Amino acid sequence: MKNTPRIAFVSGANRGIGLALVRALSRELPEGSAVYLGCRRLADGRRAAEALAAEGLEATPIRFDLVERATHEALAAHLREAHGGIDILVLNGAVAASPDRPNTEQVRPMITANNHGNHAALETLTPLLRQNARVLVVASGLGTLASLPELVRDRFADPHATPEAIAAVMDDYVTSVETGQDGAEGWPEWINLPSKVGQVASLRAFVRRFDAAPDRPTGVLVNAVCPGWTDTEAARPYLAAMPDVDAQSPDEAAVDLLWLATRPPGTAAPHGELVQHRRVLPFA
Repeated sequence: MKNTPRIAFVSGANRGIGLALVRALSRELPEGSAVYLGCRRLADGRRAAEALAAEGLEATPIRFDLVERATHEALAAHLREAHGGIDILVLNGAVAASPDRPNTEQVRPMITANNHGNHAALETLTPLLRQNARVLVVASGLGTLASLPELVRDRFADPHATPEAIAAVMDDYVTSVETGQDGAEGWPEWINLPSKVGQVASLRAFVRRFDAAPDRPTGVLVNAVCPGWTDTEAARPYLAAMPDVDAQSPDEAAVDLLWLATRPPGTAAPHGELVQHRRVLPFA
């Protein structure tokens, strides 16, 4: 199995951590593998693929947008027709919040992409998973209940919650922010925190349903992963206010993601967890 070609897809891959992971996969996967570089704008993806080609690496750009479900379906159709399935699925794309804009302007597009979009992509693409496939959703170490005030933790704490129930919580949260009720309800001021917690809670709920399906492929591992603070365009506004943080480069961040995405057959864990630097972060 070690030298069996793999089919891999990484979203948000025309820059930053996504591009670094595509680079690493292109280098490390066996001969005959195919790596797809997901991008919202195909022109950006083509430029990234050309840069990789100059390094002697090959990746195929393909349009993918978390909020455009037609692109999820198009990707699934291509993978099904060209390869019959997928072995490595990495959902890395996101809408980044800006500290310079009001939460009321940002919360809906952010939750629509990062929470609902990621779940929609999982629902569309996981039927294509092959035996021993690896699925990663790039998240945050802040995606645990400890990141939230106690007043709202219970909204994510149900160990039997469905993905739909978590989605409803996120929709209620959006309404709370847009109507100015979030503070009174106990939500934190930073909109990243509910989004990140909801992202991990949704993935855990998805994994419970996936594991219960009688026809699921064997040996599949699905995890959320936090790369840690990384010097990317999205992180720089926050890093500027944290001079003591020694942010890693995207290529450095990709090392642990590659490790998780290429766990060998027979590996049973981690699964359904939030992983940072190869260690599981407890959700509760």
